[in-house]
Amino acid sequence: MISLNREIGSVKTFKVYKNECFYITVNNDLFDLNGNTIGHNCNSVFQFGIWLVFLNSIKKTTVVYNINEKTISFEIDGFISLGPSEKNTVNKSLFLATYRYQSFKYSAFFDCNNFSMLSKIKHNEKMVGVSVLLDTVLLFYKDNRITCYSIMDYETLWQLSFQELTGVENIELHSDLVVVGNKLFFYLTNRLHNGVASTFCVDINTGKLIKEIPEFTGDVKLFDGMLYTAVDEDIEIMNPETFNVEKFNIKSEMDKNDLQRIDYARWVVSDNKLYFGQNFGAHQAKVGVVDLRTMKITDKHVFPRKCGSIGTIKVSGNKLYVHTQDETLHIFEV
Repeated sequence: MISLNREIGSVKTFKVYKNECFYITVNNDLFDLNGNTIGHNCNSVFQFGIWLVFLNSIKKTTVVYNINEKTISFEIDGFISLGPSEKNTVNKSLFLATYRYQSFKYSAFFDCNNFSMLSKIKHNEKMVGVSVLLDTVLLFYKDNRITCYSIMDYETLWQLSFQELTGVENIELHSDLVVVGNKLFFYLTNRLHNGVASTFCVDINTGKLIKEIPEFTGDVKLFDGMLYTAVDEDIEIMNPETFNVEKFNIKSEMDKNDLQRIDYARWVVSDNKLYFGQNFGAHQAKVGVVDLRTMKITDKHVFPRKCGSIGTIKVSGNKLYVHTQDETLHIFEV
């Protein structure tokens, strides 16, 4: 069962880490859930391990807050931003970020322990896009191709063009880059053109295709060692070792519970449950809960119309966080 525990208004964005939650208000102030002020003039925030990193737009500095110690550990001139690679950093000793200081802007590797700059990217390339940082290589997506770079010398180890992989023009990435062992999974589609849609698995060491899985389609996500996709009335689960795919249609459960669909990318899996949001035409925004062991809908919550649509949904610890269009953060016990 989910139970609405708290609502916080005027929230622009939020981050969760284990049982902690931090949010930036529309006035650009950063708070924790206890109402403690962490910073002001915050125009963006990202979370990396125990660090909460926010940018002070007035002082033009990067402020690094230690979540465990609840103190500010560093303040660095210029802006350091992970951007879209925040959630895809597997390497625990360094991270890749864009650094901006005065008129300079470039990408660089930073030490996870003290945020010192270890090395500037050799080609001064702006690493703006989807990337995954592993122990020895960086996987980077841009312009409909994936490039694998060596961290040691930033030499290109391999490139994979989506057009060459599929033989189809204008095919695009529509998921994260998901790493399982030495395998890289991603979903490509040009559905608007001629209906091509498949998940692909390639070898991280060589960039060679291991397998195309056309029966597994959607926003691929990894939870507890299994791959999931979910959209509309369908849930798919794939074993990344065997590539075995299980498909479930929950239309009857949706109908019984007055729910219409799982919105693309607005869902998360935790403890054998799939939590999803829906924004459907004139219907009110809703959150539903699917027990993945039985494929039954066990709970739902209907938001007042004033909340508008659901933007972000996350689960951490025993809490479900839902951010709605009216800039309200809704916190549920699960």
